[in-house]
Amino acid sequence: MVCKTLDVILSYVMRRLLCEMPTNALNKVFASMVKDIEQYKDKELCDRVAAVLAGKKGKVVFPNDNLVRDKLSLRDSYKFPHIKYILEQVERKQGKEVVSFDELTIEHIMPQTLNAKWKIDLGKKAVEIHEKDVHCIGNLTVTGYNSEMSNDSFEEKKRLYQESNIYINKGLSKIDTWNEVEIVKRSGWLIDEICSIWQCPDAISMSENDVDIRTEFDIMDEVDVTGRTPCQIEICGGTIPVDSWRSFLKNICMQMYEYDAQIFRSLIRHKDFKGRSKRIINDTDDNMRVPKKIAEGIYLEMNLSANEALNYAKLVIDKYERMENECSYKLKPIA
Repeated sequence: MVCKTLDVILSYVMRRLLCEMPTNALNKVFASMVKDIEQYKDKELCDRVAAVLAGKKGKVVFPNDNLVRDKLSLRDSYKFPHIKYILEQVERKQGKEVVSFDELTIEHIMPQTLNAKWKIDLGKKAVEIHEKDVHCIGNLTVTGYNSEMSNDSFEEKKRLYQESNIYINKGLSKIDTWNEVEIVKRSGWLIDEICSIWQCPDAISMSENDVDIRTEFDIMDEVDVTGRTPCQIEICGGTIPVDSWRSFLKNICMQMYEYDAQIFRSLIRHKDFKGRSKRIINDTDDNMRVPKKIAEGIYLEMNLSANEALNYAKLVIDKYERMENECSYKLKPIA
């Protein structure tokens, strides 16, 4: 029973790490756990803990499978500190004899630098595919031959994958061409395996298709805003009307620059705004698709999805002490 309880807690923590959720709110979650589980006296310990965590909302939500899929399919998994451990656990789940991962390293199937052969194989959109997918989980594996493989073509890499004792590499040898479709397909498989290793409580799984119809949120609340439109920002007691996620992010940035320009200028070199293929906040608009000038020598990339714009706004707010308590927003009601 203790092991099952720990499994629930580990799933909660791991899923939040995978979804890049803040950890600073978890102290209160676990500090109040003893008191919170008292309301479920008729359940076993693991079910009591699961029920408490399943009821968490906002900054301390227990990510369901859909949220894990959305976040993990888009994030830069190569920079995730625990990616090797994640792939090792997927390997162990296959029920095969597992080799030691101690001497293995993370390898990009599509390499970090494209040579002429890779550009030909990927086609006309080679650069676009590379920028979007090079660090995603579907393009990563583990190998002891990283230096030997380097920028080898996929055809050349397949031979080593075939000879590998690692199960998650064996399937790569059966693929004819490594392209965007195969990367997405492998990402989906890996994410499904991850969700089955670190499972969420049944109460969350059963409600995955529920639509969140709320219209008011604190800035740090975890919510999928795909298909939703913001209509108002409330910050430091004032309100700002907005009609798009670009307008939302722009206004957040401009307000924070006005509040403390020195802090905002420090974001130009901050790692959180490096982006997957280009900086989101920079001192030049070079390589930006839709730049917005925030101030002299500060530009903001506006070519972002709804969830990306919201998440970068959260990152900006997070850099200002206690500002997360001063910012909220409203969405237009679902029609």
